[in-house]
Amino acid sequence: MSENSLQSIEQLKNSIRSFLDEKESNIYHKNYVDNITDESEFENGQVEDVIDKIESSFKIDKEALQDVTETEEAEITKFNQVLDTVGKEFIIKAAFHNIFDEILNSILANEQGSETTENKEESEMTRYYNQLALLLDYILVVILKNNDKSKTMKHVFYSSIQQVMEQLLNFSINYANHFWTFMETREKLYISKIYQNDKTERVQFLYCFQPLVNKYYIKTKTKTKTSRISSFINETFNTQKQDTYADTFRYRVKAFMSNCLSFEDQTGLNKYFDVAARDPLNLKIYKDVFSQDLIDVQKLINNPMYYLRKQNQGQLTSLTNKLIKVFYQLLAEEKAYTEKHKLPDFFIQKPPKSKEEIEMKKEKYSKKIYNPETYYLSTFNLDKSEFEEQQKIDQRHLTILTEIPKNRVSILFSIFMVSFFFMDLTEKYKNQLLDSVGAPKNTKHFTDDSTPNNVYLDYHDIKFKFFSEIKRINSQLAFLANHVQVSERIWWGFLLYGKDPKTGKSLFEDKILTTEELEEVAKKHEEIAKYKTSKLFNNYVTSEVTRKMRPKKDEGVKFKEFDVYMNSEELENVKYEIEELENSDVKDDDKLQELKEKRSALTWRLLRSQRTSKLFELSEMLKNAIPINEKVEDDEDEEMLEEDEIEEVKTEQNGDEKVKEQASGNETEPEEANGEDKAEIKQEEEVNSRKRSLDEENDDSRSPKLAKTKTE
Repeated sequence: MSENSLQSIEQLKNSIRSFLDEKESNIYHKNYVDNITDESEFENGQVEDVIDKIESSFKIDKEALQDVTETEEAEITKFNQVLDTVGKEFIIKAAFHNIFDEILNSILANEQGSETTENKEESEMTRYYNQLALLLDYILVVILKNNDKSKTMKHVFYSSIQQVMEQLLNFSINYANHFWTFMETREKLYISKIYQNDKTERVQFLYCFQPLVNKYYIKTKTKTKTSRISSFINETFNTQKQDTYADTFRYRVKAFMSNCLSFEDQTGLNKYFDVAARDPLNLKIYKDVFSQDLIDVQKLINNPMYYLRKQNQGQLTSLTNKLIKVFYQLLAEEKAYTEKHKLPDFFIQKPPKSKEEIEMKKEKYSKKIYNPETYYLSTFNLDKSEFEEQQKIDQRHLTILTEIPKNRVSILFSIFMVSFFFMDLTEKYKNQLLDSVGAPKNTKHFTDDSTPNNVYLDYHDIKFKFFSEIKRINSQLAFLANHVQVSERIWWGFLLYGKDPKTGKSLFEDKILTTEELEEVAKKHEEIAKYKTSKLFNNYVTSEVTRKMRPKKDEGVKFKEFDVYMNSEELENVKYEIEELENSDVKDDDKLQELKEKRSALTWRLLRSQRTSKLFELSEMLKNAIPINEKVEDDEDEEMLEEDEIEEVKTEQNGDEKVKEQASGNETEPEEANGEDKAEIKQEEEVNSRKRSLDEENDDSRSPKLAKTKTE
C-alpha cells in the first residue's frame, strides 16, 4: 500500500471522527436506530469532500509509453478508470471499517466491564448504537444522490452492515436482535430506492445476510471421506430450543430477505404440523371387545398423522377396522336413544331462573372438579395386589362414560373429524385444495404422504353415513360438522398459501387497524377483561411462566436517561395534588391511592439514584464522623468495665456462699435465727439491686442509642 493511500485513509478517518464529535450532543438523547435520520444531519459535507479528493496512485502513465495507438490509449484510459474506482472503494472501505471496529471494540469493552460500571452501561450502549446507525445512514444518503459515488458506496454499505451484524451476533444475540431494527425501519426505503433486483446485487445481498441465519464449516479429511463444505446451525441457532431470541432473530432476518428478494417459501417445510402424540392407557379389558376397541381407536384420534406415514400404514388398516365397528355401534346407540328421548331445541328461550335456584346451583357446582381428560385409577396404583381390581373398576367407568349421550356424541364427532382428515389427504383432494387457493404449481402440501387406497373408501363411507344419519336425528350437530369441515379447509388453505386468489395479495395486507378502531375495541372490552387487576398479577397465566418471560438485562436498550431534576419536579407536583385532594370536599379515593403509589415510586427512584451517585461520599463521611482516637478510648473503657464486672460477680458469689452457710446453721436453731434472717434478706436485696443497676449502666455505655432512648 502506498503512502498516498495511507494518508487518504487517515484523512477520511479523521473527518468521520470529527463528524461523530459534532453529533455528540444528540447521540445520547436521540434514537437513530428506530428512526430514519433526517438528511439535514448530513449538511456539513466534510466527509463527502474528503471522499471526492481521494485519488488512486495505481495508474498507467500514458506519457511514459511510446507509439501508443488510439485504441490502446482508450483501453489504458478505461483500465485507469477501473483502477481508480477499485482504489477509491478500498480506501473508503478501510476507513469506515476501522471506525466501525473502534465502536464495536468499545461495545465489547463495555460488555466485559458491565459488572463494575453498571450505571453507565445503558447510556454507553445507546451512544454506540446511535453512532453505528448514524454512519450507516450517512452511507445510504450518499447512495441516494445517484452520482458517480453511489455504486462504490453501495459496496461499502453491504460490507459495513455485514461487519456490524456479524460482530454484534458474536457478542450477544440480543445485541444483534436489537440493532436489526435499523434494517427493518428502512426496509421500504431500501427496496424502493437502493436495492436493484439484478443478479449481481442478489448475490451480494445473499453473501451479506445469509451468514446471519446459516453458517458453514469444512469437514476435515479422513481415511474414508474427503473434505467437503457442509452447512450447520451452531449453538446460537439450536433448532431444538424453540421460542428463543435466536429463533426470533432468524425469523426477522428471513422475513426481511424474502421481502427484498420477492419470493415465497413454497417448500412446505415451515407448514408441517403435528398433534399431541399421547398414547392412551394400556387397560386390560375383561370380556369386552368394544371397550378394548374404543381404547385402541383413541390412538388414531390422538395422532392421525403418525399412522399416515408409510411405515405405519399396516397399523392404520387394523385401527380403521376397529374404528368402523366402534362408529356403527355408537351410531346405533345414539339412534336408539333419540327415539326414546326428545332432543332439546337450542333456539327456544328459557324463562329466567329464580335467585334461589341460581344460588343453589352455584353451591352445587362449586364443589365439582372438572378434568379435561379421563384419569383411570389403575394408572396411579403401585400395589400389584389391587391392580387387577382397579382395572375392572376402570372398565366399568369407561362403559358408563359411553352410555352418557354427551360423551357418545363427542366420540362420534371425533371419528367424523378423523375420516375428514384422511379423505382430504388423498392426492385428488390435495390438488383441489391448492387449486382453490390459487397457489403456484411448485407449492407443496404440508405433507408428502397420502391416504392409502385400501382405507380411503372406509373413511368415505363413515363420513357420508355420519351426515345421512345425524341429519335425521340431530340437525344441529350435522350443521356444526358441515361448518367445521369448511372452516378447516379454509384454515389449511391459509397455512399453505395465505393469499387472496382474486388479487394475489396477502390476506391481511389491507387489514391494518387504525388507532380509533383499536381504542373503540379497548373501551368495549375494558370492563370484561381487566388488565392487571391486582399488584401481584401474572401476565402469562402462572408466576413461573411470567418469570421466564421477563426480558433479559441486555435485551433492550433504554434511550431515555433518568433525569433527577425532572423527577424531583414531578414528585413535588404529585405531593401538591395529594394535598389538594385531601383538603377538598369531594373525595376521590381511587385517584388519591394512585397518586400515593406514584409518589412512593418517584421517591424510591430518586433515593436510589442518590444512593448510587453518593455511595463513595457517604463512606468517606462515615469514616470522618468516627475518629480513630475516640474509637480506641471507647475500647479501653469497655475493657475496664468488663474487669469491674468480673470482680463484682466474684464478690457476689462469695457473699452468696456465706448466706448459704448461715442458712444451713439457722435450720438447726430456728427460734434464735429470726432477727439474723431479716438482716441477711435485706443485705441480699441490696446486693441484687446494686447488681441490676450496674448491669443497666454497662448496657447503656455500650449502646449509646439505648441510653439516649432511656433518658428521653
